[in-house]
Amino acid sequence: MEPSETESQITHLLQEWKKGDDDALDVLLPMVFHQLQAMARKHLRGERADHTFSTMDLVNEAYCKLFSRQKSDWNDRVHFFAVAGKAMRNILITHAVRRGTQKRGAGQIQWVPVDLQIVGEKSEEDLRGLDEALDALAKKNREAALIVELHFFCGCTLEEIGRMLEVSQATVKRRMKLAKAWLGRYLEN
Repeated sequence: MEPSETESQITHLLQEWKKGDDDALDVLLPMVFHQLQAMARKHLRGERADHTFSTMDLVNEAYCKLFSRQKSDWNDRVHFFAVAGKAMRNILITHAVRRGTQKRGAGQIQWVPVDLQIVGEKSEEDLRGLDEALDALAKKNREAALIVELHFFCGCTLEEIGRMLEVSQATVKRRMKLAKAWLGRYLEN
């Protein structure tokens, strides 16, 4: 499947920024802002009602992580959004752990993604376990881990992921099923 004009332009702007064109970033940010917001909403869905992060807070924190360092080696828009999703996940895990250590008897954190059936009160250990499981999956099957991250943490549909990875939606579904089974086994152990 061919990437849309906007998707191709995002990749082009990322490459231009990487080469040193700071003006490319000014054009890029409005193009990716809504997707970053959607990703942040997906990450925050199901969090405690008194959670101290808003959607904009999470987008801003991720923005700082993504763009405040040296030019990153993003290959394309898929890589960029995967890194953004992982940054958001890490921000929330770090925040939850810090918050848990500040409260006596804390350590129970509301956690989503819904589709992975990891909903409910989860401990810091559970959050770290999920993070570790995704990292381990990435070492075994990078594409399966990327599909999980794009779907559950970036909010992409299976159709969008297929377009990004240039594979069929059926292939994405098969790899998602494989990844979920692998993660389930890993988390049980």
